[in-house]
Amino acid sequence: MSTVSAPRPALIPEPPPSEEYPRGLALCLSGGGFRALLFHLGALRRLNELGVLAKIDTLSATSGGSILAAHLATLLAKDPAKKATFTPEAWAESVEAPLLALAREDLQRGLRTFLLLARNPFRPHARVEALAKRYEEILTPLKLRELPPTPRFVFCATDFLWSVPWTFERDQMGDRQLGWAPPPDGATLARAVAASSCFPRSISPLPAPLDPALFSGGAASPGPVRDAAIRRLALGDGASHSHLGLDPVWKTHTTVLVSEAGAYPKARQRKQFFPQPNPVPLGIDGEGQEIRRRRLVSGFVGGQISGTFWSISSATSSYRIPFGYSKSLARDVLCTMRAGLDPVTGAEAGVLLNHGYLTADAALRTHTSQLLPRLVPHLQLPSPGWSPADPDIERRVRVAFARSGRRRRWWKTGP
Repeated sequence: MSTVSAPRPALIPEPPPSEEYPRGLALCLSGGGFRALLFHLGALRRLNELGVLAKIDTLSATSGGSILAAHLATLLAKDPAKKATFTPEAWAESVEAPLLALAREDLQRGLRTFLLLARNPFRPHARVEALAKRYEEILTPLKLRELPPTPRFVFCATDFLWSVPWTFERDQMGDRQLGWAPPPDGATLARAVAASSCFPRSISPLPAPLDPALFSGGAASPGPVRDAAIRRLALGDGASHSHLGLDPVWKTHTTVLVSEAGAYPKARQRKQFFPQPNPVPLGIDGEGQEIRRRRLVSGFVGGQISGTFWSISSATSSYRIPFGYSKSLARDVLCTMRAGLDPVTGAEAGVLLNHGYLTADAALRTHTSQLLPRLVPHLQLPSPGWSPADPDIERRVRVAFARSGRRRRWWKTGP
């Protein structure tokens, strides 16, 4: 059997030594930029209506999913004793509206402008630092230590030096190689989200030098090599090695719900005037994502783990529920939408919200009915104008998404 020269990270790392388990119900939100943000937003809307969101013990998020998790954590931090329960009106006003406004903003435009300023073309980390600053302005002002105690929020990134998943939490951060340490007083949630969502195709990893004396419990032996790695730590897109956000919860929770929107389209190779370093081998990255996806599904089917999984590439018909978008529409159209931080149109947002809402509902009804209330609330689509009940919906969605695989500029965003 041939061997691969590049090291392949373990699929699921061991939990930190201080981990207490089982913790109960976990929810994982995958990466995928604004596409994932909107798909997960629709799914969480249905989880809130069903009362499942309030039962979540741990919310683990990656990349685009971390944007939604950070917004939700910021809302809950205002009242730490409150569980994640929202009325339909509060959900629309406090959760949905700010994130829809964010998804219509071209975050990349500000990063490109910043890069063109004097001497920034020679600073490889200018873009990710600008992204972290922008997140702090428009998404969350929280420090990591200000995260609500419940549910437990976990933000997944990647330690590129060791090629292992790195996690940020309220009380600790680190990875299985370097160990874990309490977050410094000034560590912000915005920087954690920036590290998790700085796509390696366009944004360099976030530099995060730390004090080696704070870390303990890792596999790397204490000494000059480990200390040097911590001092020159660089963290990047969590989708590289933990695109489902499963790593922190796989072995420590009795039930796991997974929302996946990271079926990336093939990247177009474009010439860059100021090329950015790309430390991630994209072929291995894509292969690892598919391996995790298949192992998760086989774990559910084989009974090794309890829970359910819904994906942007799936359809409600896969769960024997007829109301929803077709499988071909999901696979051939929605999955090929760009997976970055370019602004979305109203049509893209409406369809993605509906798709996440309906697939999450179908998955929960089929595989985790024990989590649902006795009287299941009726469906109330986030975007009725793009309802699957429309007999012409297939054609309308294909027309609206005709150019969704391409990057979208801020001056071209329309309804």
